[in-house]
Amino acid sequence: MMQRLKHAFVGLLCGALTGAIVLGFGGRLMMRLISLLTGNPLEFSASGSLEVIAFGAIIGSAAGVVYYLIEKFLPANGWLKGALFGLLLFAVISVAQLPSVERSAAAFANFTALVAALFGLVFMIFGLSLAATMKVAGLFVEGQFRLRRIFRASPPQSLPR
Repeated sequence: MMQRLKHAFVGLLCGALTGAIVLGFGGRLMMRLISLLTGNPLEFSASGSLEVIAFGAIIGSAAGVVYYLIEKFLPANGWLKGALFGLLLFAVISVAQLPSVERSAAAFANFTALVAALFGLVFMIFGLSLAATMKVAGLFVEGQFRLRRIFRASPPQSLPR
């Protein structure tokens, strides 16, 4: 029981860190890229950027725990599990249509496919990063952390249980 809680907590921390970096910072960069590509000028402020990074950390925290819980049920192996999880997370968030996302998306109504593709890519990178981060953290928690083991040619297969 304690081991499971320990790994769920690792999922929470890895998700928060990865979410802040990839979903938050990466999402903000993607917003800027979309703004430039579509010609829709958006105002970017420091407080708005911090809000997006915090939102990424919150979503990432929840996603890290969910990934820990469902990782063994995902049909793929290794890195593909992370990519699949990221795309599933993107689908869930897209269907949920969070109010803040819906307001922002209205400005890009004519570019829905471009926006979906670029943010789908951000979430896929998040899933890959989360899987790798949790693999390393899981090895560390289990006391099996070795640099040679992490940098071997084969991708991680699953989290230690």
